[in-house]
Amino acid sequence: MGSIECDIDASLNFDTLIHQRFILELSNVFNQYIKSNGGPYEVDIAPFDVFLTNKEDINQCQNIVQPYISVICDRDKLNDTGIYS
Repeated sequence: MGSIECDIDASLNFDTLIHQRFILELSNVFNQYIKSNGGPYEVDIAPFDVFLTNKEDINQCQNIVQPYISVICDRDKLNDTGIYS
């Protein structure tokens, strides 16, 4: 798996109050849907590390992302610092 290089416009600010409220509401929608359908999943919001590796040893992982919302489908991959996938 390769990496993708891109330029982000520094003037874009995603940490506004409106953005945070939107993420919170959307994560609540996901969470309520999962609970109402008896799903075994959980919803987590940033900051929450996702280590893009297939190994449990995340100390060597160089590909780490923090999605705004994560739906955890395999709790066995969770640890105190995030999840590996």
